[in-house]
Amino acid sequence: EITLSEKTNPSGVLYASVSPDKITDSLKKLGFKIDKNQIEVKPIKQIGQHKAKIKFSHGLEAEIIIIVTKL
Repeated sequence: EITLSEKTNPSGVLYASVSPDKITDSLKKLGFKIDKNQIEVKPIKQIGQHKAKIKFSHGLEAEIIIIVTKL
């Protein structure tokens, strides 16, 4: 589980969607060596809880929870 704080408009819609780059940067800060191409996620444009998949070699996958909060 990772938490990202992003800028939103008054209705909670993000000004910029959360990209695999942002997710990768957060994971690297936690000590994981993940490439942005390994992350499979639908565009995240609202605050709340979202799911993403990380694809590893040999067909292995892991699911992570991304919590987006207002900045």
